[in-house]
Amino acid sequence: MFKYNYDAVEFGARIKGVRKKYKMTQEKLAELLYLSVDSVSRIENGKGMCMPEHVVHICEIFNVTADYLYFGNVNVTCIKSNTLQKICKMLGECGEAELKRLEKVISLFLNK
Repeated sequence: MFKYNYDAVEFGARIKGVRKKYKMTQEKLAELLYLSVDSVSRIENGKGMCMPEHVVHICEIFNVTADYLYFGNVNVTCIKSNTLQKICKMLGECGEAELKRLEKVISLFLNK
């Protein structure tokens, strides 16, 4: 019925994955989010809910999107440099038709 379905276990696993990628402990993440270590553990194990404001902060800390955390979509995770951030912001404001045209232009430009 729906294109995306929320899975608390997968959501938590993605948070755990990016936390480990950044070599951060649960204790440090809990400190940054003003949560208990038990709360972070429950979120990472899919047994606790993550408040929206914490999702926003996790995205900022680890340079990922909420779309990635919730659904695993990595194609919109392009926060690597100021230039890419600007491009992503502009693309986020485009409609579907504009995005398709831009895709063609980029493909031509990159010979792909």
